Amino acid sequence: MILFRLLNPQGIAGLAASVVRALRLIAAKVDGRHWRRQSAEFEQLYRAEVQAHAASLANVRAATERARAEDRANAAHVRSAQNQISERIHDDFEARLADARRKAAQAVAHRDAGLEEGPAGQVQAGRAEVGAMVERLRRQRGSLEGGEEFGIGHGGPSAAKGLPW
Repeated sequence: MILFRLLNPQGIAGLAASVVRALRLIAAKVDGRHWRRQSAEFEQLYRAEVQAHAASLANVRAATERARAEDRANAAHVRSAQNQISERIHDDFEARLADARRKAAQAVAHRDAGLEEGPAGQVQAGRAEVGAMVERLRRQRGSLEGGEEFGIGHGGPSAAKGLPW
């Protein structure tokens, strides 16, 4: 009998509302589990992204340090090569200058001894040639003493571009 009383329109509406509430509660439980699972997956993805970012930063720092070390080694190599070139040019200059001085001294000795052979114009041309050679060697020596040809002494190509390394 009690069952018939519940089957009136008001009872049916109450039962339907209870069923709907039960279904909503079940759906909320299922949805909560779903989002907990999704949250765990997102957390794993986030941690993997953080680790990848840290590894990327470490790789960049290592590559930068390697590049700096290579740049320092290259600068030392260039400095060494410049010193060798400068020494070779200086030695060549000294040899040519000594040869010019020897020729000049020989010409003066010939003149003083009255041993000038050939016409006077030829001897004078030889003296002018020796003087020009000595002057050319002096100018050449002055331009090589600064070391500007290879970027040594003024910061190199990196400084010209405003780069810190």
